[in-house]
Amino acid sequence: MTLREALQLTAKALADAGIEEAESQARLLVWHAAGVTASEYLLHREDALLPEQQTQWEAMLERRCAGEPLQHILGVWEFAGLPFQVDSRALIPRMETEMLVEETLRRMATGVPVRIADVGTGTGCIGLSVAAFRPEAEVALMDLSPDALALAQENSRRLGLQPAFYLHDMREPLPGGPYDILVSNPPYIPTDQLAGLQREVQYDPRMALDGGPDGLWAYRALAERMEDSLSADGALLVEIGHGQARDVQALLASHGRRTGLCYDLEGHERVVWCEK
Repeated sequence: MTLREALQLTAKALADAGIEEAESQARLLVWHAAGVTASEYLLHREDALLPEQQTQWEAMLERRCAGEPLQHILGVWEFAGLPFQVDSRALIPRMETEMLVEETLRRMATGVPVRIADVGTGTGCIGLSVAAFRPEAEVALMDLSPDALALAQENSRRLGLQPAFYLHDMREPLPGGPYDILVSNPPYIPTDQLAGLQREVQYDPRMALDGGPDGLWAYRALAERMEDSLSADGALLVEIGHGQARDVQALLASHGRRTGLCYDLEGHERVVWCEK
């Protein structure tokens, strides 16, 4: 079977399985199995898959048609231009979350040391991206899950970075503080909505999704942490779910903070920030 034939079969199988963007996902699966880049595929698309490549391709296709996330199958996913190992230990980094990195960097003067905590770090994508773009920053990565923290440490080594790591519950004062910036993409999905999420979400750790009955427990915890873990002129930046902006802003404003909103490229409310 040639690479071109494998690509055609993959795209059809994914489409038949009800997977969106079947053609683009098919390309990634076939290129990964064949060990080629996009440009190399154009040169070698009539080449036959080697037996071991075809075996890997068949296994990958079966996993994707069964609903396993593409990112888990590939093993590495890009975030903010950096490669991150991804698996079921933490949420898959999403492009929308890059806004948290952008807003954090915007608040940092180049060359000036700033102390930053990525609370509920997961893969470490937010805090490690900040550390990669601002080597002078002191970055701490925190998570309640030992598995997620181990994954963040693996990504840190992959990127050659050396932040601090803390196994920590955000409902408790943050270790190593005070910090100039707290940044977090916390669990924010109301519990009763979890069952209706896409089938790929079953591969995500529930604790990284479940925001409690109203989806806001983590924001309440972070609001409390502003009092004991944030410097006097520091800022908190959080990603929010659909329709949560008003509630999250009101919660943070009740702690005497000025709040504001950032919108993504599609005009959706994506990040709430607050500061004194």
